Order: sequence, then C-alpha cells, then structure tokens
Amino acid sequence: MQMNLIRRMAAFGIMGGLLMLFGDLCFYMFPVSGEEFLRASVMNKMPTNRLIMGGVAGPMAGMLYGLGAVMFYLAFKDHNRLLARIVTTLFVVMFVVGGAYHSIFTTYGFVPDNDPNGITDKITALIGTLQQVSFIAGLAGSLLFVYLVLRYDSRFPKWIVLFTPTFWTLLNRPIAPLVPYPAGSVIIGGWINLCFIVFFTLCFFLFSKPNSPQSGD
Repeated sequence: MQMNLIRRMAAFGIMGGLLMLFGDLCFYMFPVSGEEFLRASVMNKMPTNRLIMGGVAGPMAGMLYGLGAVMFYLAFKDHNRLLARIVTTLFVVMFVVGGAYHSIFTTYGFVPDNDPNGITDKITALIGTLQQVSFIAGLAGSLLFVYLVLRYDSRFPKWIVLFTPTFWTLLNRPIAPLVPYPAGSVIIGGWINLCFIVFFTLCFFLFSKPNSPQSGD
C-alpha cells in the first residue's frame, strides 16, 4: 500500500513537470539553437491567448509538483519524521513559488519592444526575487534529500542522489552552446522541468519494480 502511494505521488510529480513544460513552450517555443535562445525576446510576439494559457499552467503545475513532493515524506518518515517533514516542506515551497513566478513570467509578453516605462525591469526584479526564494528552498531541500538518502537505509537507493534534479538544473547555461538548432527553446527553455520530469519518472519506475527497496510493504 505504501509503495503504491509513493508511486502515485511520483506520478503527480511527472504530471506537474509536463504541465509546467507545456507552459514553458507556450511562452517561447520557436526554432532556435541553445546558444541563441533568449526567452523574453520572443514572448511579446506570441498570441495573447497562448501566453495566458502558459501562465495559467504555472499554479496548476505547482500544485501537482507539490503533491509529488509528498513522496519524500512517505519515503523518509519511518527514519526521521521531523526531517521528512522539513525536506517535503522545502520542496513544496520551491514548487509553489516556482509556479507563481512562472505565472508572472507571462507579463513579459505584454510589454512592447520599446518599453518606455521600464516595466520589464520591474517584472525582472519581482521574478528574480521569487526565483531566489524558490532556488534557496530547492537547494536546501536537495541537500537534505541527499543527506537522508545517504544516512538512512530508505526506500531510495543510494545512487539516486546522482539524479537530484536541482543540481542538474544548474547546467542550463553551460549546456546551451551544445544544443543544436532547432531544439534550443525546448531543451534550454524547458530544462528545469525536464530535469524534474526525469527524476519523478525514474522514481515512479523505481518504486514499481517488485524488487524495489522495501517493496513488500
């Protein structure tokens, strides 16, 4: 029963990642190389309905991601209930705040090219602050996740720390020159969510195996 519940939470995480990726692509999917990809430069050329659709996806995806984060509590609560709650809360904060700034990101598309009132700078300041909160929560949650995996004989195998998604998201800029045309907007634009989709998918199949850790629960 416990393993089935963890799989369901992982499935919610996958759905959250796919929905957020859909929102990313609504904002700036166009043929470009990774090196030439500039998100804000094309958003004001996208149809308004498409931008709104992408913005609405943010909070909804954040909620699904947050449900996915419950997987951490279920996996670690038998070892250290307090730390299990903390790591789950940190990831939920990251996902909820991430969904918020994703939604606000929509407004870049409503600003004209000349931007006489400097609206872009104000949007950037707000989004930058939300991103910092999300990143700090995610980084703290990821470090605690690695500690819990290595410290306890949990439902996660030790090697899963190599796929900790928050660390992989830091490779966004370094890999950009390596992404060929026309995949830049998909891979670089959706890189963060692709990392989490891979992680939650890996967890889903990991906990689906008959010989997965403590699968007899």
